[in-house]
Amino acid sequence: MCGCPVARSGRSYMARDAGRARRRLGLAAAILWAVSGEVILVEPAAAQSATQGIRSFNIPAQPLADALVQFGYQSGLQVAADGNATAAASSTAVSGSLTPQQALARLLAGTGLTFQFTGPNTVQVQRPAVGPSGATQLDPVQVQGAFPVPPQAMIDNLPPPYAGGQVATGGQLGLLGNRGVMDTPFNQTNFTAKKAQEQQAKTVRDVLLDDPSVRAYAPEGGIGRDNFFIRGFDAGSGAGISYGGLFGLVPNYSPMVEMAERIEVLKGPSAMLTGMSPLSVIGGTVNIVPKRAPDEALTQITANYISNGQFGGHIDVARRFGDEKQVGARFNGVYRAGQTSVNYNTDERGLAVLGLDFRGERVRLSTDFGFQRQYVGGLVPYLGVANGVALPWAPNVRNNVGQPWTFTDHKDLFGV
Repeated sequence: MCGCPVARSGRSYMARDAGRARRRLGLAAAILWAVSGEVILVEPAAAQSATQGIRSFNIPAQPLADALVQFGYQSGLQVAADGNATAAASSTAVSGSLTPQQALARLLAGTGLTFQFTGPNTVQVQRPAVGPSGATQLDPVQVQGAFPVPPQAMIDNLPPPYAGGQVATGGQLGLLGNRGVMDTPFNQTNFTAKKAQEQQAKTVRDVLLDDPSVRAYAPEGGIGRDNFFIRGFDAGSGAGISYGGLFGLVPNYSPMVEMAERIEVLKGPSAMLTGMSPLSVIGGTVNIVPKRAPDEALTQITANYISNGQFGGHIDVARRFGDEKQVGARFNGVYRAGQTSVNYNTDERGLAVLGLDFRGERVRLSTDFGFQRQYVGGLVPYLGVANGVALPWAPNVRNNVGQPWTFTDHKDLFGV
């Protein structure tokens, strides 16, 4: 019965003796350092190579001699140093999870001293070697430079989005390039491709309708274009939408949203910034930012279903090539067809867009090629009320007063 407590007490005494021995060893090391000018600091617990793996360090800024003692304890390395070289030097603070090499390099930064591993568990701290010419090895100097991308650049220069990723913090202002919405005296809204995808939008107009300044007046599935108003003024459809800042390029009737990385709405007169659109729009302009290949490879396949019987899919593939990823290619392909929620109305759409770009040190180039086809059968007519006629009750929105045999078929080939 009495043997167990005695055994536990014996282990406790052994642990305290080991702690005292370690402290005596550190004190002896410090004394030897002061007397002989050179000392080897030993960590008894290090049984295998301490240069491998990451360790936790917490060494405050202090005289270098004391810092090396703490480094030896925390790294498990035997450290040999010239006391004359470290006498007047001070160390910087080192903390965090680091390899012993990284920790010692930070500890010696600015002291003019170097280190060399002489064995698996031993390291020598010394003055830099002096060559025959008298040259002295200095601490390495790291220089980092970055060439700022001009604000007018359209490749790899998108303003970041706000929280949620659906609206961007800035957009293109014509010849002024990309500007933040808080740094310009204009009313601007910039929708992202993420917003269009999460909304399950089919066309550019579907995205624009979330802006309170933009209203549509022609029904979907009809013979008319995807016309819309900005601040009460007719902004047209495809002809009034610029593509990368250029008008007259996107499909004229109903541009599909999968071609756009950003959809930017600039409200108010903007001819001085963007140039006059073909329709002389004064209420505002809409700009589509083409999709470009990101640095990371992208392969995205999306299937979709829209009532009553529309099925489709979308593929988005992007790659960059070259040692510094100078050349980029991105392809978007979409096909969707079937019966809509309106009687006798069918909608078939297809889109293929290829965007290529090159970003060099002195020049950036881009080109885009696209094809879109839209076939609509059983057209939904646009109904209006003549002057003096009382407004009737709203009809059932699923009823189609048009003829089942009517259709439109549009094909658009574009490039820039």
